Amino acid sequence: MALESRTINTINDRLPCGRRAYILISVLVVVFIVLVATLSGINTKDANALASNVGDSLLGEPICNSLYKVGGNNEHSPVIFEDEQLMVCRTPQAGTKFLRDLTVSYVESNLESFPPEEMKTGFQHINPTLDKVVSMDEFHQYLFGDETHRVMVVRHPVTRIVSGFYEIASAQPDKFWKTIYGFKKNHGSNPKAFAYWLKHSRFAKEDYQADCTNFFFNSLHAQIQHWAPPQHCRCGLDCGVDWTYYKIEDMPIYAVMASYLPSLQNVIVKKQLAKDNIMETYTEDQFDVDLYLTNSVLDMLNKLTKEEQEFFDYEPYKRKNYLS
Repeated sequence: MALESRTINTINDRLPCGRRAYILISVLVVVFIVLVATLSGINTKDANALASNVGDSLLGEPICNSLYKVGGNNEHSPVIFEDEQLMVCRTPQAGTKFLRDLTVSYVESNLESFPPEEMKTGFQHINPTLDKVVSMDEFHQYLFGDETHRVMVVRHPVTRIVSGFYEIASAQPDKFWKTIYGFKKNHGSNPKAFAYWLKHSRFAKEDYQADCTNFFFNSLHAQIQHWAPPQHCRCGLDCGVDWTYYKIEDMPIYAVMASYLPSLQNVIVKKQLAKDNIMETYTEDQFDVDLYLTNSVLDMLNKLTKEEQEFFDYEPYKRKNYLS
């Protein structure tokens, strides 16, 4: 099966205020620090140094609102495969577990240890490939240089939201319902709970914003990033980073990555990973998505994600079976 890909450019024209407002605020913060420091008796050299440090953190890191060179739970830090000059955007619910195992094995053994038998504590959201990128100039080269392959795997927005809800609401129910969304009790993770969440939580009105106005906090949140922000608000699309994207429905993520990483293809053949269905475990949902999509829920989600669907050339989602 041939890989089908498309290249996306920038959505600066769709974000007329976000980036400029961010830069303006950053500059004002720096100016404010200089003024306060000067009035407080700090000498000019120290005040400028303090302002420079703050300015670097605001204007240098992040690169732009949706793209940071940091670790932790920030899935906006792309994965870098240095020898292949390959950079991969990580989008939760679109193969990131596979990318996590892949990058750890790549750093440790050039994929000879893939798949790892057991994930080490604390490795859930790390990005070890960025450790070798020692300067922002080098990071910019990966983001904007012509010699870099930049790959992004996306998923239909409707099924991504359902999958994100299920993963967190089933694994961390109290955190999901009580801590994140402020409900008094845990409503579970079944289809009825999903419909209740959509109707009564802030998700549709605040968390998911197709114009990307609310993606700064959500993209950094360990749980919320599984369903928000929209995929077109990720990985530097707001600052002109070009990506070749693949739909996970058309080609599993391991097949996409194997086309760029010959060593991965060798490991798959050598260890018979495809034959033993090891690779399929990375992409299979543990539930039936369509059971969560009644007519009213599906209608709401298709309308909510219309811009995201169009951005990545998706059709409105249709269930296999009718649900009232």
